[in-house]
This record gives sequence, structure tokens and C-alpha cells, in this order.
Amino acid sequence: MLKSFNTKLLPFVLGLALAGCATLASTGDGCALPDLSEDELWQLEPESASGAANFSAQTVVPKIAKSQLIELVASKTNLNKLEAGQAIDALLESMGGELAKGNSIGLPGFGTLRVSYTKARVGRNPRTGATIQIAASSHLALKTAITLKDQLPKTNPYADPPVSPPAPLPAPTAP
Repeated sequence: MLKSFNTKLLPFVLGLALAGCATLASTGDGCALPDLSEDELWQLEPESASGAANFSAQTVVPKIAKSQLIELVASKTNLNKLEAGQAIDALLESMGGELAKGNSIGLPGFGTLRVSYTKARVGRNPRTGATIQIAASSHLALKTAITLKDQLPKTNPYADPPVSPPAPLPAPTAP
């Protein structure tokens, strides 16, 4: 159980409690909060902004580690793992250096990497309503090549299958 409670989780926990209590109250079983660890609570996300009680677990997408990438490169080339690792390190170091200079990197069949900039702006703290200054920032943008985009799946293969809506209740019969 939770030793300390993070207040950012409060809307999620309340939504879970309301959803669980509504279900249990309709069956007459009483009401209890689900016993979830803090990690499990962090993995919950609202399905819609309007439905506070609708939650689902986040979809976990597999990630390839650098060591796995090195093995893939070594298996597709005549390099051993050490040489493949050095090649990947040199590639990433070179790309990082060019992006830091402000250059874009075009990789035919993959896409174009570039640094995108956001101006400084005035924002509003949603909790207090106070005006705040948001600093200028930069981030990495990828414009995907059409050949790669065509190879990508059209839907998320790791998403949970859609849940069909419950069957409609039968029409009341006249006594």
C-alpha cells in the first residue's frame, strides 16, 4: 500500500473510487478502494477529459535498448559487436554535434531530423491562475520519409482491443 501519497494522483484515485463504488453499489456489495501500488496508480490515465471515472492502463510499447541495436547492426553487417557499437557511437556523436550546430540531418528512407524552436511566452498556472513566464526552448523534430511512413502500422499493434459497449437493457414489460 502507499506509504506516502502524491497529490497529483488524487483525481485518478477519486475517479477509480467513484467508478468502483458505482459498480459495487449497483450490485449491493459495498464500496472499497482498489489496492494498487503507487507505480500502478501512475500508469493509469483518463480515457477522456470529460469522463473523470473512466480510466485504463497505459499501453506499454516495447523499446529496443542500445545493446539490442548493436546486435541488430552486427547481424546485418560483417562487423562484430564491438565494431558495431563503435559505429553507432560515432554516428550518434556526429548527429548530435551537427544538430547542436543547428544543422538538419537528412536520412533518405528514414526522414529528416531538425531542431525546432519555441519562443518564450506568457502562460497561466492552471492550479492558481497566476500568470507565468514560459522560457524559450528547443526540441528535436523528425519529418518521417514517405517510404518509412508507408511501412508503419496504421493502428497501434500494442493497444488493447476495443471493448464493445454493454448490451442494451431489455424494454420494461407492462404488468
